Amino acid sequence: MKQINIIPFLFIAAMALGFFSLVSGVFLDDTDSENRQLKERPQWNKNNALTDEVPRLLQEYAGYYRDHYPFKSAVFKTYAALQNCMGAEPLPRKVVHGTEGWMFLGDIHSNSIRESKGILKLSDDEVNKLKQNLTTLQHQMQGLNAPYYIAIARNKHSVYGEYLPITQQQPTLLHQFVAAAGAVQMPVVDMGELYAQHSDSLLYYKSDSHWNGWGAYWGYVALMQELQRQFPQLELIELSDLKVRQVNRQGGLNRLLDIPETERQPVLEMKEPRARKTEQLGRGRVRYKSNVNELKVLVWHDSFGPDLRRFLKESFGESVFISGYALDEELIRQEQPDLVIQQVVERKLDLYVSGLPAVSN
Repeated sequence: MKQINIIPFLFIAAMALGFFSLVSGVFLDDTDSENRQLKERPQWNKNNALTDEVPRLLQEYAGYYRDHYPFKSAVFKTYAALQNCMGAEPLPRKVVHGTEGWMFLGDIHSNSIRESKGILKLSDDEVNKLKQNLTTLQHQMQGLNAPYYIAIARNKHSVYGEYLPITQQQPTLLHQFVAAAGAVQMPVVDMGELYAQHSDSLLYYKSDSHWNGWGAYWGYVALMQELQRQFPQLELIELSDLKVRQVNRQGGLNRLLDIPETERQPVLEMKEPRARKTEQLGRGRVRYKSNVNELKVLVWHDSFGPDLRRFLKESFGESVFISGYALDEELIRQEQPDLVIQQVVERKLDLYVSGLPAVSN
């Protein structure tokens, strides 16, 4: 009697069950631990033609499925356990182990290593394109009467590169970007400028790609010192205004590799908070108000933004924080801010070469 291999059938059944759970909402997914913006469930747009809407939904559901597939955590845990038993990196392109327990994002994340180490650079044509895009963006923001600053959070590779023993080459993408911005008079702040003066403190998590409380604070100070040139009424949050508590947390890179170890890190908080949250403006948008001054700021940010927000909201009379990169012209016209800040992590600077983040309606 001919034997039947049931493994392909089980695989197909699992995939089908996962897809059904996402479409129907019957099962909960297991993505709560992921430290990134996950794709939202696509919605049917009745105003679009059927021939346009069906291909769009299929394409968007593919990305949504990759982010939310209910069984992907269990599948990866099994795979990671096997790889660890064999002494192999479970995700060699996503996470790289450095020396002395340091972990870094791999090159699958916007070429983080090669750009931070200066191995991958912008060509002359790309530098010229970058200058053109920054000039266009500057003119757009001037037309909205909104002084505009780009605030760069450094890659961990650029701050603790000695624990990733790859030869540093110059210039890096960060250097090229700052030079190009300076050539077209676009205000740019490298929020890591003060790090060398505070190297006695750990500034980034060993097991995460983000800065910790100290890294965020000194990044805030570097940003504020630049903003005070144009807005001298801004008051800097001093160390005496803060209290420090220690927390144990599992770093994002540990979560990615399903490593349960936690890391003890500082959280800096105001002793007497002045800013209060006044409203949640939908997903990824929040408003704060205080009595420190009359200045209003709009801040577009990525995953480095929430830690920066702890301090920045205390320095403005009104602040609105928006998760994402694409500037919203309608929102800027509606809010009429005194300035706009766009916080962007170093590994995403090449977005400006492709013309993003652009002002959109």
